[in-house]
Amino acid sequence: MAFQPISYLIISALLYTQTVGAVKVFTFDCKAAADVCDTHCFARDCVGFHRDLFASSRMPKNGSRSTSADFRRQAIGCVNNNPCSGGASCDEIPYASTYDGGLGCFPEGFPGNSNDLFEQGVIHCVSGNDNSAHGALLNNFYKNNNIKDGELFHVALKNDDSAPLCEVLRELGGHACPEQGNRGPPRQKYYLGRSAPDNSYCPGRTRRSMVSTKSGGLNRRERTVPPARLAITDNGMRIREAIGNLNEGDEVWSMSEDGTDRISTIIGFE
Repeated sequence: MAFQPISYLIISALLYTQTVGAVKVFTFDCKAAADVCDTHCFARDCVGFHRDLFASSRMPKNGSRSTSADFRRQAIGCVNNNPCSGGASCDEIPYASTYDGGLGCFPEGFPGNSNDLFEQGVIHCVSGNDNSAHGALLNNFYKNNNIKDGELFHVALKNDDSAPLCEVLRELGGHACPEQGNRGPPRQKYYLGRSAPDNSYCPGRTRRSMVSTKSGGLNRRERTVPPARLAITDNGMRIREAIGNLNEGDEVWSMSEDGTDRISTIIGFE
């Protein structure tokens, strides 16, 4: 059965209405992590995050050694029923290091309105090297830009034509979304969108919301929705929207080839 994409209205409610002034943008190069770029394009076209400063230290359950980040990975399906094998790594969106991760199950500590955190997400089996590289870049973005607890940030992709799914989605739109839950070889082709948590421990969701949503029971993204825009920065870089609505004046962070930070500002769109 073809995957039923998540309505982008979910992301609009989370990201667009809360943006005040310029927002920092996490950007990574798809040439270095094509698999992970495809995860983002899948989430964007077939289905803004707020950083959780304590995701790797907060213990939401008494007597447990699991952190909020651990529980979020469980909720989205990257632990107990992890579909990835043969060296593949389970990549999830929203990130486990954000309050938006874990399908809205673990909002404890969020300084905003927890009802604005979205209760849907995606997983994709990717190259372990790609996943590790992306995680390292994200941590550098947090550290080098002093992203505070609960602070909103957006995500953009550079060289997204290097990622095969991103390229076909840009050409054909939501109708090119891959089949959901494809377990055939290679396992890196496995994609899954879900709204029902994979574990029973989910203090941030009511019983009603737990049982009324099911994996894959998501809203179709109409083909008439405008494609993600290509932004231009003041140093000539071109980046594609991934998560969140980019605006002129937003500060863009990326890593240069020599491993140093590169800061630029969005000046327009193609």
